[in-house]
Amino acid sequence: MENPTEKRRSYQLNKERKVYYPTPLISGSLPYVETSATIWERTNGRDVMRYSAGAIIYPDGTCGHVLPYGSYARHALVFLTTEAVRTGSTRISLKDSLRGFMKQVGLPYSARNAAQLLEQLRRIAALTVDYTAVSKASESVTVEQAGYRVGIRQRLTFSADGDLGEGGGENFIELSRDFAALVLGLDEENRHTMPIDLERWGELTSSTKSPLAFDLWLWLELRDNSLEKPVKISWEQLRQQFGSQAEEMRVFKQKFKTALKTALEHSPKATAIELGNVRGKAKGFKGLEIKPNKGTQGKLL
Repeated sequence: MENPTEKRRSYQLNKERKVYYPTPLISGSLPYVETSATIWERTNGRDVMRYSAGAIIYPDGTCGHVLPYGSYARHALVFLTTEAVRTGSTRISLKDSLRGFMKQVGLPYSARNAAQLLEQLRRIAALTVDYTAVSKASESVTVEQAGYRVGIRQRLTFSADGDLGEGGGENFIELSRDFAALVLGLDEENRHTMPIDLERWGELTSSTKSPLAFDLWLWLELRDNSLEKPVKISWEQLRQQFGSQAEEMRVFKQKFKTALKTALEHSPKATAIELGNVRGKAKGFKGLEIKPNKGTQGKLL
């Protein structure tokens, strides 16, 4: 019989108590709600990030091409990236590590929550990510493209109630060589991952379920590393990166500002100021100015 103490020891984060998120995916947010689309695009300046859904085979034999979405998709990316960094392996074991991860990041463990996280893990693993950048010169246009699939193999055994079982051996997701190279690199300096303090991530997890708030918090944390002077970002640029073209600007701005306020409460080194907040079609810049903040809590002015 397994010793409970040994089982608790089976999952340990690194000594620095950090979790990790793939840096390139911060610039292009995943869907916030379930969508019937199988391709999802985000624009950030001249760069376009395209997510393509892969095939998911369910225990009843049905197949779905579905994109990851919501806050659990963000947790799934944190889990896969953190486990890769923690173990140095492309094979991510799920059974005990998944339960331990949920506990340490403040996600209440239940069969329902575990099933939601597992579903998003499977969708993330089947995902293909493509980047496109177009540069225009006076007499030429340069197009750059690159891409990768997140995972290359899944092996899962399901019990009768839909939970992960043990009869078929180890439950795991194997990351692709390209994604592993992205998050592991040759050494720590070449990793394309952002370290996140576990306690702060847990506080954010406990305070909100908004995937937009998660994305904005990650975005602010990434900018914090290089934010030495104010940066202006128009509302249209923000909608291309975080919103939907089918969404009215008025609706997007309301959702964005609500989520940004939450993110800033947990990101103390930034202040956001709305510029051009006037009715009508007045000319001039309309958007946000992100400034360094020397206080102890971020602000939206």
